[in-house]
Amino acid sequence: MLELHEEDDLKFSMECNYQSVEITDGIRTLKDITFVGSACVSDPANPYSISLEAAKRLEAANKINQLTTNSFLDGIEND
Repeated sequence: MLELHEEDDLKFSMECNYQSVEITDGIRTLKDITFVGSACVSDPANPYSISLEAAKRLEAANKINQLTTNSFLDGIEND
């Protein structure tokens, strides 16, 4: 588990019960949710279900990648 965590590949699945569901414009909203369990899985329904620490590392890496690209200069003229 530690190895998966260090590789930003520790993923989770959460199980829940709900009292009712509302569908508006094709979007399903669950009401009165009770979370009943969590498990480490290799293929979660939500691919972004990683640990919070791994998410922080990926977010920091993404910000660094954004800073090292020239995209923030798009539209700026430099004569």
